[in-house]
Amino acid sequence: MASPPFLPLLLLLLSLLLLSPPQSYSYESDKVNLTLYYETGCPYCRDFIIHPLAQAMGSDLVNIVNLRLVPWGNAYSIGSTIVCQHGEDECLLNRIHACIIAVARQPYMFDIIKCTEEQEEQQAANNMSSNPSAVWTYCVDKLQFPKSPIEHCSNSGMGEKLLLKYGYDTTHLKPPLRGVPWVTVNGIPLAQEYKKFVSYVCNAYKGKSLPSACRKSSHDTEKSSNEEHMCYRA
Repeated sequence: MASPPFLPLLLLLLSLLLLSPPQSYSYESDKVNLTLYYETGCPYCRDFIIHPLAQAMGSDLVNIVNLRLVPWGNAYSIGSTIVCQHGEDECLLNRIHACIIAVARQPYMFDIIKCTEEQEEQQAANNMSSNPSAVWTYCVDKLQFPKSPIEHCSNSGMGEKLLLKYGYDTTHLKPPLRGVPWVTVNGIPLAQEYKKFVSYVCNAYKGKSLPSACRKSSHDTEKSSNEEHMCYRA
């Protein structure tokens, strides 16, 4: 069977991503680099993506942020075998997320990932077994994004290679990651204060005019507790 016409280009793109050094994204210099290290099976990561992060990405804060998502979290590898904290379903959805990040541009990338986390939350609320394949295919259909590039990435072995690269980036963080969600602003970890990320982003921004989201952030910070929930390494 002939390969789809976009497959060689997709494989080239993924190969370039794998060969590039950590944080080698083409960021705009006046924007703030916001990175989320997470795992799909962690309920605290899910809550962070669906609520505060989605709210920020839906506001004018998006204009001053370079968002990077790193789906690995507390996983580890034994040779080429990846072991995830919440089992094989988490590994599968982490791999799907890695492929979505590789092939989908904004705003599709974040919208698809947010949708998968919303579907996972609904399944958990209804005491349903996780079904990562049904979740991500529902989301790409809903958002009218083609399935084929994600499927080829996941099934060709590229998805696992992307995950292992994310694993390398995560395990080489300084200071080391203690749990997820783990949020950094311009490389500086927020640790347990991750829900206050908007204030940190606004303080780090060196551009000429602050977005309106920054004018609200001081009130949000006052309401945010210092006791943040995280999935810690076992």
